[in-house]
Amino acid sequence: MMSAKVMIVKVMIIMFAICVFAKSDGKPMKGETVGEIQLLYKLRKHLQNLERQEWLRKLLQEVILGESTVRK
Repeated sequence: MMSAKVMIVKVMIIMFAICVFAKSDGKPMKGETVGEIQLLYKLRKHLQNLERQEWLRKLLQEVILGESTVRK
């Protein structure tokens, strides 16, 4: 079994490593703003794609219906 001192030293090393690799320097993280902007950008692109798909669907429907009425 580990002694309490060894356990404390290991926990301190892990906490130090987390702080070093996080690179926050005590400043609040600004990732939320970028995430929100990226989410809105992706939502806008998704809505544009849906609008484009609906336009193409209507156009193809007109072409198909137009051909079927000409043949009859």
